[in-house]
Order: sequence, then C-alpha cells, then structure tokens
Amino acid sequence: MWNARYFPEEVLEKSESIEEDGYLIPRLCFFLVLTYVIIYFSVWKGLKSLSQVAHITVTLPYFIQAIFLIRGLALPGASIGLKYLFVPEWSIVFEIKIWKAALIQALYSTAITFGPYISFSSLRTRQDTKILPLCMALPAADLFSSLFAGLALFSFMGHVSDRLGVEMKDIVKGGWDLAFTAYPGLMTTLAMPNFWSLLFFVMLMMMGIDSIFGCYIYIIQ
Repeated sequence: MWNARYFPEEVLEKSESIEEDGYLIPRLCFFLVLTYVIIYFSVWKGLKSLSQVAHITVTLPYFIQAIFLIRGLALPGASIGLKYLFVPEWSIVFEIKIWKAALIQALYSTAITFGPYISFSSLRTRQDTKILPLCMALPAADLFSSLFAGLALFSFMGHVSDRLGVEMKDIVKGGWDLAFTAYPGLMTTLAMPNFWSLLFFVMLMMMGIDSIFGCYIYIIQ
C-alpha cells in the first residue's frame, strides 16, 4: 500500500538525519546513471537533438494530463475538489503573506532569472526576436499548464475526500509529498491502479527531463 512512509522509507531508504551515515542503494544508483544517459543522448547534438526530443517530452505530459482530467471529472466527488480549488477563503485573501507566497510561486514556476533560460536567449538575435509577444506567451502558457494540472489533481482529491469522508485540507499536500505520496495514493483509489500510476510516473519523468535540459545543453555545446 502506497502511504506517506512508503516513498522515504521503502524507495529512498532515507536515514533518520543528515548526521547519520547512509549507504549506496544499487537500484537508485542505476536509475541515476540511466537518467543522465537519457539526458546526454537528448542533448548530445545540441539544439537539433533537443528539439526532436522536446516534441515528445513536452506534448506527451499534456496528453496524459488530459486523460487524467477526463477520468478525474467523471469521478464522484470531483466537484468537491474543484470547489476547493476555485473558491477562496475570503478571510485570508488580502493578507500580505498570501500574495507573497503567490508571487514566489509565480516567479519559480516561470523560471524567471534562472541561469539556463537566460543562456537560451543568447541563441536569439534582437532582429529575429519579438520580445513582447514572448513575454506575454510565457506566463500565459504557465497559467494554462498550472490550471490544466490543477483541474485534474483536485478532481481526484475531491473524489478521495468524498470516498473517505475526510476534509480537503487534510488531503492537499505540496512539494515532493504531492508527487511521490499524494498523487500515487490517489491512483490506488481507481480501478487498474498500476496503469494509472504508470501513466503518472511517465508524465513526471518527461517533465523532469524537460526541466533539466537547460542545465546541460551548454556543457555539450
């Protein structure tokens, strides 16, 4: 059963503290090496190979998210999750810390000022680049992607809330807990959980590969 302790204890075999001596885990070492092999062959010919790989790694996650969204909206209780997503708590809407957290998330999500993406701009010339449309397209695409993913995620969470009779606030998680604990746990509530879990982790792998490209392509070039 996939629970809050499965990923850190069974998968990572995480030590109790940073001061505790750990040990190499062969399967994790293998997948780490495999990850870098995939990254290398994705960027080894520079932008030419990167653009070919990106056609798959960028579009496939959207396709899988669409499958999750359709499945999630068909589940009983999905409306509970969507209400939690879109209806704000008006008592805290105007608190500074809320807007500060939103701004931090927006800057992090769009990767503004991140080194690799600044380096990508060096491949363009001022003559062939229309800055304003790109500056508008980036946050618009980020907003669409976030809402698209959020609709799928919260529809599943609403289903779990309805099925188990627990509050949404007790289900919602963030950080790696969301990707490696909450989402896989949601998949176990469906028929054919292994199939849905496979789809999710394929999507997660594609998104991870996309995120790391920029850090290595300039080493290759």
